[in-house]
Amino acid sequence: MAAGKRIFTDEYVGSLCRKYDRRPEYTRPGLYNLATGDAYAGERAWIEGCIADLASYEEAVRIGGLIARLRSADNHREASNELRAFAALRERGFKPRYELDFDGRTPDWYVEPSGNTSGFVVECITANVSDEMGKHAAKMTELFKRIVEKARHCGANDLGVFLHYREGACLDQPTCKRISQEFEKWWRTAPVLGSMREVEGILFEVVGGGAAMQYYQPWWNYDALRCSIKEKTDRYANACWPRKLPLVVAVVPGRGYWLTTWDFQVHQGFLEEAHVFPSATALVTDESGRWEMKLIHNPNALYPLPVGALAEDISP
Repeated sequence: MAAGKRIFTDEYVGSLCRKYDRRPEYTRPGLYNLATGDAYAGERAWIEGCIADLASYEEAVRIGGLIARLRSADNHREASNELRAFAALRERGFKPRYELDFDGRTPDWYVEPSGNTSGFVVECITANVSDEMGKHAAKMTELFKRIVEKARHCGANDLGVFLHYREGACLDQPTCKRISQEFEKWWRTAPVLGSMREVEGILFEVVGGGAAMQYYQPWWNYDALRCSIKEKTDRYANACWPRKLPLVVAVVPGRGYWLTTWDFQVHQGFLEEAHVFPSATALVTDESGRWEMKLIHNPNALYPLPVGALAEDISP
């Protein structure tokens, strides 16, 4: 077993500080902020708690691989979203095993049988923003960090700001610099709650919430989501079929992003054709601090999951 394994050790956090402390705040990766920021202490504790829970029964080598991914700026988001699926499964009393080998395939989670529910496989997808937003996501992140820096310098008091991106807005370096300068001038006028100001296609809206400002809400690339569901199904169906294992493809937006169950049901798309896999798709949601999986069952499933096995179902 891998008891005692931790993510955010002093040695690891120190290495991040040595690498990024001297860089401007808006150029640091989100993982740096997660590892060092007081505002993220709860998130760090949640991640450490998940790892401790998993380590209480999982093999050390598997835990080591997951920890390496959680410590990687390139892989952290996907790995932490896998933990959200893990948390949703544990919330329902299941025992998920990490990346067991099925004839060369290593799905994210194999869930051991429990009660009236047979064992099943869960493979996770991190939901992606639309192509239009995807082109600008990094630039929006940089702009957002510039805005946070300006607001902290001016004094944010008890207010925060939503940044809304208008399609077609230019986000090159000179434009972002002008936008952040105009924001600083506007913020110094002490705008009241509900005030708005648009600068070159970026709309600022004053909201409650303090200096921990809120990011824009993206819209989703549903075509890519449907393709990802099909890709995951094709990849793991052959591993599940001979073992008579249900396959659940779980979509995880992650913290700070919203995908409604209605949108998910309308756009996920696999019910349109008579495929026997996956057994269900699932939307992983944060329900008042608890992660839940909400399932859309495949009526043609070769190996169906019982209705209500994981949580409230979106559709039977």
